[in-house]
Amino acid sequence: MKTHLIMRVFGLLLPFSMLLGGSAVAAEAPGLYAFGNGMNGMSPQQQATLLKATGYAGVKLNNSGAAIGEAGRDAFKKTNTPVRSLYVKVDVSQPTPQYDPTLEKAMDIYANQKVDILFHIHGKGVGGKVADERIVQMLRESAKKAEAKGMRVAIYPHYNFLVERFDHATKLVAEVNQKNVGVCFNLCHYLKHETLDELEGKLTKAMPHLFWCNLNGAKQGGKHWKELILRLDEGDVDWAKIVRFLEKNDFQGEYGQQFYNIPGTPQEKLQKSFEAWKKAFK
Repeated sequence: MKTHLIMRVFGLLLPFSMLLGGSAVAAEAPGLYAFGNGMNGMSPQQQATLLKATGYAGVKLNNSGAAIGEAGRDAFKKTNTPVRSLYVKVDVSQPTPQYDPTLEKAMDIYANQKVDILFHIHGKGVGGKVADERIVQMLRESAKKAEAKGMRVAIYPHYNFLVERFDHATKLVAEVNQKNVGVCFNLCHYLKHETLDELEGKLTKAMPHLFWCNLNGAKQGGKHWKELILRLDEGDVDWAKIVRFLEKNDFQGEYGQQFYNIPGTPQEKLQKSFEAWKKAFK
């Protein structure tokens, strides 16, 4: 069980099993990693300083991470807000998958540092069983390379890409059935297709393979990104309920926050969102 599933009482850390019902306790907030798209235009050093000041556990890069190199990687490490995941394109239009050409360099930079490779998957003129078979083979191939580097790989379901639905990604990952191959839950992309009515069942099914739960504020019934990607203190979708469900069911993955196209300064977006994150666990 992860350390954030421990409760804090009078300054002491106690497991749930030792707490009496009705005690006045507060849950410690799980660690939260910020997507790099909340800090566009800032250098790695500036981003690291802001992450540390606002309370985020680290960063989820919105690319392979090769461009910032070892110096950028080390800037995050110095403030103890490390790079935790990379966002990488792979195309399975042809039988041989085409990866982001910077991936190999990125894997060398981030080897053995608990960094996950999150694949957004594309494919032109391919679908159905053929696409699924190619994706499964790609994941097995990638997992082998990642294992040699001390890394994991996961599917990042993305609206209007080849793998856009959470349950489809879960099915593919389950078929691969390897410890270092997982799936991400992405709230904004999920809400493009579905309501939250059946989410708990889908999360339960994915739990053995669920590496990331990526959240943000959102408006119920929203159709566009400006309604489906908000700060955590905005909107009326109860993202905290998702976290409570996962924690209750011993989720072993990590939490990320999406910032795509949210207006405002990086300081404002991160600070207000992280305050809402902490408040949800008081």
